[in-house]
Amino acid sequence: MYDRVVLPVLPPKSRVALIVLLVLAVVFTAYGSSLSSEFVTLDDNGLITDNPIVASMNAKTIKAAFTSYDPELYIPLTFVSYQINHALSGLNPAAFHLTDLLLHTANVLLVIWLLFVLIGNGWLALGLGLIFAIHPLGSEAVLWASARKDVLSTIFFYSSFLCYLYGKSRESRKLYWISVLLFVFGLLSKIMVVTLPIVLLLLDDARGRHINKKLMIEKFPYLFFAVIFGIVGIFGKTENLVSSTFVQKILMAAKSTSFYLQKFLWPTELSVTYPYTDPITILSLDFAIPLAFVMLFLGAAVFLRNRNRTAFFGMLFFLITLLPTFLNFAKGGDIYFASDRYAYIPMVGLLVLIGSYANRWFHDANTIRSVSSRRAVLTSGIVCILLVFCILAQKQSSVWRNSTALYENVLAYYPESRAAHNNLGMEQLASGEIDAAIASFRRALAINPDPKTRVNLAAAFVRKKKFSEAETIYKAVMVSNPEIADSAYGLGQIAQKQGKLAEAAGWYRRAIDTNPQYQNAYNNLGGVYLQLKDWNNAVVILRKAIELNSDFVESSYNLAIALKMLGQYGESEILLRKVIAANPDDADSLSILAVLLYERKAIDEAAQTLKKALQIDQSNPTALELLYRMKADGIVR
Repeated sequence: MYDRVVLPVLPPKSRVALIVLLVLAVVFTAYGSSLSSEFVTLDDNGLITDNPIVASMNAKTIKAAFTSYDPELYIPLTFVSYQINHALSGLNPAAFHLTDLLLHTANVLLVIWLLFVLIGNGWLALGLGLIFAIHPLGSEAVLWASARKDVLSTIFFYSSFLCYLYGKSRESRKLYWISVLLFVFGLLSKIMVVTLPIVLLLLDDARGRHINKKLMIEKFPYLFFAVIFGIVGIFGKTENLVSSTFVQKILMAAKSTSFYLQKFLWPTELSVTYPYTDPITILSLDFAIPLAFVMLFLGAAVFLRNRNRTAFFGMLFFLITLLPTFLNFAKGGDIYFASDRYAYIPMVGLLVLIGSYANRWFHDANTIRSVSSRRAVLTSGIVCILLVFCILAQKQSSVWRNSTALYENVLAYYPESRAAHNNLGMEQLASGEIDAAIASFRRALAINPDPKTRVNLAAAFVRKKKFSEAETIYKAVMVSNPEIADSAYGLGQIAQKQGKLAEAAGWYRRAIDTNPQYQNAYNNLGGVYLQLKDWNNAVVILRKAIELNSDFVESSYNLAIALKMLGQYGESEILLRKVIAANPDDADSLSILAVLLYERKAIDEAAQTLKKALQIDQSNPTALELLYRMKADGIVR
């Protein structure tokens, strides 16, 4: 089935173990501080912390993982990996970041192995692999919990690649089909790996195999799954497909490609987003120069095809593996010309290019002394690069420590980023800096009058109790963008704060009709029913909120109250214990739990629970009422 390929002999196990330890040391030195980083509100909430698919691991949620988008990408195996994290450690960000560091470490080892196979020089492959390990351009994929799909799919990409190579070397059909299976796993993690069949054909060409019927039959399973998953992936990218012309796509592809080449060589001023607000036209130097540069790069690759096939493979590997990213520049009404994580796989092609020439230069030495001096030069150069990159990677780790630092970093380089101003405003609103949040939202709206930012501004006005200004904005957005459920939700909040409970319930129902997955709307509607003493409806609605997210603590507390009022003490107690486990200093939950314990004659535990509640809040009315009752019953004095 295969043309026999001879691969270099792997080092002994003892040396492999040392390489693994070295890679772990380098990765954790550069990125270890990420273990103290928080989740960020840029996608982490939607994909992880507020995602009902991740909140539990059972047949229903696994099925949901395989039948849902993220909302753009089809990433079921990534969702399953999040489920496993959640099952083992809950929503502990350190555990998620540790998993990502270990996955990245596995990728580094695979890259070292691949470079060794392609270049044939072990110590050079190790040095270049360590550069990949801490290259700042790859830091986003490592440090961002939501980029798990990138590091996970890359493991399957390079594992499939290596199995293919060793399958050909050993004429093994078993390794061949393992390679195909790993490719499918990669596609289930992220569609980015869809280019593997083209890469394998490119590798065959670079190794002198003629493209013929036999070769195409060999690649057919890869191509089949690539087409299937490509079709699935297109359904999540409709905005990008229709929001720009073919010429604009070409121009943006050239700009992003030249940007990645530049940042590969000089990885400074990195940002999680790279917004672009000017017209996309060939008449602009922003696009004419990159287009010319990419054409030269492609021409150089073709020129090298018969002169340095490894370099030829590396250059085209870089370009081909970037192809799936060229549709991703339109998001939420804004234009972005690059994302650092998109270079995570492609930059290995540039390392292959560098390694091929470094290896040639090393082997062109005529004497032992010359060989030693050249080895020393290359080693010194790699060590210097690693030291610089380690400092830059640690700097990137600090950027990802929390959401505020992340958005401030974007604005430091791109002050005209509407999304960054909006997101920073959301962080300020969450921390109680309401005036600062209003200012950030207004700066965002001055750049682009996005309806969601207008809704956020209205929410800030609600916090300031400027209900009239907020209502005006909400109602205007409902007219122009009725699909945004937040407007009805905001109007429900205003009505609820003003004591107009029936009106509030109507707005919350409208929000739910617009978005049946709106957890907060269910919770607040349940809260309105509690205020109306409509316990049965409260239970129905709050159960729906918890069904959407079993970790929704506020809904669990509200449901516990409703069940208590209906006399369903057992389930109410279970829910209260769940709330207290999530928030041990919740005096209200402790007080109500103490009441339930007292009702079922668990006197000692009730007394201890009541004592803890009063230590937290000496004026808690439920706790004080129970205390007086226990005194009247002669339980306490």
